[in-house]
Amino acid sequence: MLCFGHTAFVSGHSKWSQIKRKKAVVDAKRSQAFAKLAREISQAARAGADPKANPGLARAIDRALSANMPKDNIDRALSLASDRASHQTPLLLEAYGPGGVGLIIQATTDNKNRALAEIKHILSQHNIPLGGTNSVLWQFEQRGDQFIAKQSLTLSPEDQQKLTELSNALANHPDVTSITTTA
Repeated sequence: MLCFGHTAFVSGHSKWSQIKRKKAVVDAKRSQAFAKLAREISQAARAGADPKANPGLARAIDRALSANMPKDNIDRALSLASDRASHQTPLLLEAYGPGGVGLIIQATTDNKNRALAEIKHILSQHNIPLGGTNSVLWQFEQRGDQFIAKQSLTLSPEDQQKLTELSNALANHPDVTSITTTA
């Protein structure tokens, strides 16, 4: 330790060192919050990029502004959402649901692998395996983008409840556009 008058200089104990450590912690938390808000803005912008016509987007932007997120970051999140919207690809999945009900799940996504993994996860939570190509499709007639069941199945109240829970879980996924069943 070196002493110069009344001040002792100890390695790593300067005022700037303390400020730097505190600032790093604050900046990391702020960065995480901004990333979460940017994701929220991007997801809300999928329903429309105009905050006046999209109340979910307006709320997300308001939350970002109240968290002191810079306007540049908000604009970047909006442009990212519009870029992703231009790169959307359709996804068609088939599964057999409760009581042997055929399910056609249509999704539109910017990342097929992510969407497929997330939808598979939802199905596995309800003990529903994903079907292979054309394993369920033969039970439906296609009219444009719509699928209509050739025959309708009657389900027990228990299976109907399970199907409703599964449909709600799938409908809450942001990439899923429609769910068609034979029930």
